[in-house]
Amino acid sequence: MKYFILFVLQDINLLDEILNAWKINGARGVTVLHSQGMSHISRNAALREDLPILPGVEDLLEHDTEYNHTLFTIVSDETAADKIIQATQKITGSLDQPNTGIIAAWPIPKVVGLNPECGES
Repeated sequence: MKYFILFVLQDINLLDEILNAWKINGARGVTVLHSQGMSHISRNAALREDLPILPGVEDLLEHDTEYNHTLFTIVSDETAADKIIQATQKITGSLDQPNTGIIAAWPIPKVVGLNPECGES
C-alpha cells in the first residue's frame, strides 16, 4: 500500500538537502509549497494594521514574512515512508524539538493519476 508523506519544514535553508535525501530514500516526485503557520499569520496581521489603504511597494516590503515549506509526496510503501522520516530527522535534528517542523505519513488505499515514473503502480 502506498503512503502519503506531508512535511512542514521551518528552516527553508535545508530544502535542497531534504529533497535530495527524500529522492535517495524513495520519493520520485515531491511537491513543495510556501506555507505559513497560524502564529505567523496572527503576528503579521498585527504588524500590518498600520499600512495605508493604498500601500506602495515600499510599504509592503517593509515587513518580513516568515514562510515555511510544505513538502508532500507519495511513496511505494511503509518502509519507504519510514526511511524518509529517518532521513529527514538526520538533517533537521529531532522534530520533537521546537521550530524544526512536523512530518506525518499515512497509508492511502487508492491513488488515481500517479505518474508511473513517480512510484510503483
